[in-house]
This record gives sequence, structure tokens and C-alpha cells, in this order.
Amino acid sequence: MNKQQTEIGVVGGSISGLATAMFLKSHRCHVSIFERSNGELSERGAGIALDPEVVDPMGGVAGHPITGRVVIGGDGRELWQTPIHKYMTAWSLVYRQLRSQVSPAEIHAGTTVTKVDSDADKAFIYFSDGSVKSFDYVIGADGLGSTVRHFVCPEFEPSYCGYVAIRGMVREQDLPPASGSLKKWADSPGFVNCFVNNSHVTAYWIPSSQPSTSERVLNWMWYRNCPEAELEHFLTDRQGKGHRWSLPPGQMSDERRSSLLAEMSQQLPEPFAATAQATETLFEQAIYKGVPDRLTRDRVALVGDAGHIAVPHIGAGVSLGIQDAMALAVAFKNQNGTAENFMKAWGEKRHAKTKADLDVAARIGSSLQFGKHDYLNWTPKDFDNWWKEMVAGHHLYFED
Repeated sequence: MNKQQTEIGVVGGSISGLATAMFLKSHRCHVSIFERSNGELSERGAGIALDPEVVDPMGGVAGHPITGRVVIGGDGRELWQTPIHKYMTAWSLVYRQLRSQVSPAEIHAGTTVTKVDSDADKAFIYFSDGSVKSFDYVIGADGLGSTVRHFVCPEFEPSYCGYVAIRGMVREQDLPPASGSLKKWADSPGFVNCFVNNSHVTAYWIPSSQPSTSERVLNWMWYRNCPEAELEHFLTDRQGKGHRWSLPPGQMSDERRSSLLAEMSQQLPEPFAATAQATETLFEQAIYKGVPDRLTRDRVALVGDAGHIAVPHIGAGVSLGIQDAMALAVAFKNQNGTAENFMKAWGEKRHAKTKADLDVAARIGSSLQFGKHDYLNWTPKDFDNWWKEMVAGHHLYFED
């Protein structure tokens, strides 16, 4: 092995971990990824919105740009349109693209990390089989329940936002006639919101995750308030097993599905409710927020959801994880001073960026879910003023 190579251990083999490996490999780094799950993760996740600027650096990914958003009221009327710039794709397509850039020999699947540690010269990963490996640096890309985060910032705990996302995907050919207006809005301007009192829906087209077909899939999310005391019930699957962060596809009980679809039919315009009724499989995601006080400690760093809990309302979670990895690779390329200094400088810059973005996302989510707005009587100017209040002068990637 090249003695000049920097040895990097990455905990977590999802999108942020794969992106970290891909970008660091170009700077004389030898990367080993340790992923708890066996096999590939390509069927996890659903539709995502990317910052268009991350698409080319990761080698491209199937999807399409959109240039506008429309807000629909509870009575089915168009209330507001505004320009935006996003790239719509599927989580699985991004995952597959990044995985294709990493050698299978660099991914150690079915490996459980129990803790990490660091001193001035090395970082260490401890495994459930009792073994320990040392590296020049360790990167935590192990998601919401990060083990690595406990070393970097042990006092941090994600904060529940008070609501969940009910999610689904429907192939275009399976959409009923009653979904016609929603299909039209998703065609143009492309990004669809429906705002009702203390709830909202997002919908947009994504490519099929199956490479052999060019059909489109309508991806949608309904945000429903859920007191924390009821969250355990919401995240209990059909076998009675509780889940910490989300309920995977196919695990929702028939009773829960029927109850949620009935709620949607009562609260939402017909095109949205009909689309949900046509959805074969629903899944749920509890919405959390939070950014640790720091992203680095000694020779250990956090990227992606391990380093910032991405409230979804600006479509930035995956993009921020990829940008973490890109910026970290630049820091390694240009490193000067001690390991602690250049890692700390990277962490402080990324912390400021991600916290500012996600503060905006949390404000938007809180306003939409708990703001009690009278949208049906708002003018476009009222929406403009509301949006200015939400962003508070912060520039988001999808705005002009």
C-alpha cells in the first residue's frame, strides 16, 4: 500500500458515507467504510430534492430540474406561484450512483461500530466483535442515531418537531382520474404544495428507481401533527415492534392506513386525497431537528445527518451531506497546520452553513404546522411577506 496515503475510516455506508469516500479518494486517501446493514441500501428512501450544484460533482444522476412552485389551498385553488431551482430525483438513484464510484472492497457490510475514540495521532473504531482498528481520521456518517456523534458531542440530542411525514409514491399509470389537477401542477411549475390549517402536503415527479423503465413516479409527503406522547404508537409496525425514527414501507398496519387515508380525505382537496388512496404502500418519518455544537473532535468529524438533523422543508438534507463531503475533501487537499486545526476550521465553516439553512427549515415547518394561517384569504403579497419572514434574509440554494 502507498505509505503516503492517509487512512480514513468512515462509519456509515449510506449517501453521506459514500460521498465522503468518493471525494476523499481523489486526495491520496485510502478509505474503509463500515456499514451496519448487510447488502445494498438502494431501495431505502423515496423522492428527494437536490441542490443542482451537487449533481455534476458526484458524476450525475437521473432526474430533472424544476423551475417553479405552486401552492394550492384547501379548496383546490391555486393561491401562489414562485420560482425555485431544484433537481428532483430518487434517494435510491443517488445511492446507486455514489456506490458505483466506490470499490466493493472498501465497503465492510454487516459491521457494527460500538464507539470511536481519538488521541493526538490516531483515531480508533471499536467493533461489536471486540476488535479495534486505528486510522489517521474517522468520519461519522452514521445518520440520525449516530454512534460517532456521541464521541464528538455527547451532550447533543435530536429534538422532535411535533409532527410526522406520511409518505408515498405512485406510478403515473396508477394515478386515478381524480388526480388530474395534481398531475398538471407537477408537470408545471413542478413543485406542488397544498397548505391547509396546521398541515401541508408536498408533491413532485421523480424518475422510477428501476433502470429498465422511463416511467415517472409521483412522490408525495403529508405532514401531520403528532404529540410526542403519541409518537411511539405512530411508529409501531404491524408486528407490534416500535421504531425510533421512521416506519419502513410495508410495515404500517391496515387499521392505521385506513385511519390516515380517511383523515386526508377530510382535510385535503380531492386530487391529493385520491393520490394517497391510490398509493399501494405508505411509510412514516418522524421529523426531528438539531445541529450539534461542534462537528469535529480531535481526528473525528461528522457529516450528513450525523452532523445536522435535516428538517425537510427546504429539500437540503442529502445535498448538505454531499456538500459536507466535498468541503472535507478540499480541507484535506489544502490542509495546513495540525490535524486538529484544519479539521476544526472545516467543522466551524460547515456548522455555520448548515445551522443557518436548517434554522430556516425549522421555522418554515413550525409555521406551516402550528401557525394557524388563513391561507384562503391570503393574497400573493401575503405569501411573499410570509416567505420573507421565514428566510429572514438568509439565501437558500434554490432561490434566485
